[in-house]
Amino acid sequence: MLPVGLFILALLAGGAGSQGDVHFPPDTVAPAPRSSRFLGTWEGQFQGEICITVKLIESSGKIRGTVERNHVRRDRDGEIVQIEEQKSEGRVMDARPDRDLLRFGVKDNGSGIVERFEMMWKGNASAELMELSSGVHGNPLVKPWKLAKVSAE
Repeated sequence: MLPVGLFILALLAGGAGSQGDVHFPPDTVAPAPRSSRFLGTWEGQFQGEICITVKLIESSGKIRGTVERNHVRRDRDGEIVQIEEQKSEGRVMDARPDRDLLRFGVKDNGSGIVERFEMMWKGNASAELMELSSGVHGNPLVKPWKLAKVSAE
C-alpha cells in the first residue's frame, strides 16, 4: 500500500484518475455520433412533386453522397413558383458536421461548378438545406429547402 503522500504525488503526475486529453491510436478516428443523423436519403417537394434528393453515406470516416435536383423558378422573395424538367446532379464533397449543421460542397457533374450548402438538422426526420450563394453577389434570394428523411440508408 502506498503512503498517502506518494499516492497524491502519483495523481498530480498524471497517474490514475488523470483527466488529461483523450488520445486515439493513429489509425483510428474519434467517433462523431451526431454526424450520423444526416446519413440517409432526404427529399424536398414542391406541390407534392419531389424536386430535390440528397443522399448521404459514410465511407472511410467521411460523409459522401449526391444531390439531384430539378431546376426551379422562384419569385423575388425566393419562393418556388415552378419546377422545370431539367435536372442537375452533383457529388457531395468536403462535408463537415458541426453539431446540428452539416456544411458541404456539391460539384455539378455537368458544369463542374461547386456550390456550397448548409444542412440544418431540425428533428427526427426533418432538415433544411440552404444554398450559401443565396442573395450574395447578385445571386437571387433562395429560401431553404424543407427536407424529409425517407430512408436511413
